[in-house]
Amino acid sequence: MITDAENSFDTDVVKATMLEMGVEMEHFPPGFGHLMDPCDCYYHSHLKSRYYRLLAEDPDNNAERKLLLIYQAYYEMPDDLPFRFMLHTGILGEEAPLSVVERLISEGQHCSRVWKDRHEHCLAVYKVEVNK
Repeated sequence: MITDAENSFDTDVVKATMLEMGVEMEHFPPGFGHLMDPCDCYYHSHLKSRYYRLLAEDPDNNAERKLLLIYQAYYEMPDDLPFRFMLHTGILGEEAPLSVVERLISEGQHCSRVWKDRHEHCLAVYKVEVNK
């Protein structure tokens, strides 16, 4: 199991339990969990995206207003988002664990279909500029 650097994962109780279950644990490098943990990124991306959109509507907010915007963004999340998160990350569903890991590890490394044409155009322009 690959985890972030949460301190509780290094406790004797957790280590003993994992060993007893035959689970080997590795950790993301400190400070990289937010980049490398697809479970964390997927679930929180919706909340952060909504929060930043709300903040952009009125960027001159004080700390109290920003907390209210976080609260608003949280309660505007779709009710089925936790379920979709669990399906996406393989916690629920019938997808084979190896398939889930391969999909999640490569997530974000490929251009989505929505941006494919734009990406190819920018890449072509870049190649022309580089070869001048």
